[in-house]
Amino acid sequence: MIPYIKPIVFLLSLSLAVTTMTGCEKKSKLGAKATGQVTLDGKALEQGEIVFIDLATKEPNGGAIRNGKFSVDILPGEKRVQITSSKVTGTSRRNPGNPNSESVEVTSQYLPPQYNAKTTLTATISDKSEPLKFELSSAP
Repeated sequence: MIPYIKPIVFLLSLSLAVTTMTGCEKKSKLGAKATGQVTLDGKALEQGEIVFIDLATKEPNGGAIRNGKFSVDILPGEKRVQITSSKVTGTSRRNPGNPNSESVEVTSQYLPPQYNAKTTLTATISDKSEPLKFELSSAP
């Protein structure tokens, strides 16, 4: 499989799962709701994904970030937080050896690793949690 396709498939799958799980209900089906905002260099992060990983069970639970805001049904507890956001960096052929193959977008993670792969972010989630605020910097 082409290396950049795996992250795209993961993000699309996560987005579909989040879309399926979110609804108009105010109360969380999992016991708590993590809500809040994410900024990058003082401006709302336009789009991305946020994943809360339970420190005890290692279970992930995530959702979409849109216009700097997120809302995720989640079990209460101590969490490690990963935030990702990708941007289109070019195009490529789905099958590089075939000049007639479909053109696909190539994306790249542009947030520094301290917010995702090597995250330093944490959160404590309870059924009475205040909105969370993650203020990110593009500087590594």
